[in-house]
Amino acid sequence: MSSLPNCQAAGLVDLDTGEILAMSQQSSIDPDTAVMIGASIHDRFNHSRIEQLESLPESSTSPVDELVYLCQGLSFVFLRATPRSVLFIIGSEGANFGLLSLRGHQTVTALGLRADGGQS
Repeated sequence: MSSLPNCQAAGLVDLDTGEILAMSQQSSIDPDTAVMIGASIHDRFNHSRIEQLESLPESSTSPVDELVYLCQGLSFVFLRATPRSVLFIIGSEGANFGLLSLRGHQTVTALGLRADGGQS
């Protein structure tokens, strides 16, 4: 996280339960907010709209790997780390999406995780 300018928090969420498996943060995030982050990621990646996108003939055979949101001055990058887990990065206002995404992908690789479920 220290290599990410404007990064407020980063962590890993289990898609089956919505539970945050690990999290690092610059400033204190209250427990209710942490639960909301996990539940939101769980809902986004398990939503029928994502399943519809993944089933389009034009799409690749892999699942949706990355979602990016802007909300109330925060940047949210969600990267599928394994078929059933998502790495999240929360950046403050002014954070660079490209850099957050790049560092997220580098973290998934460094941890030996891949979206297809295999080890790197």
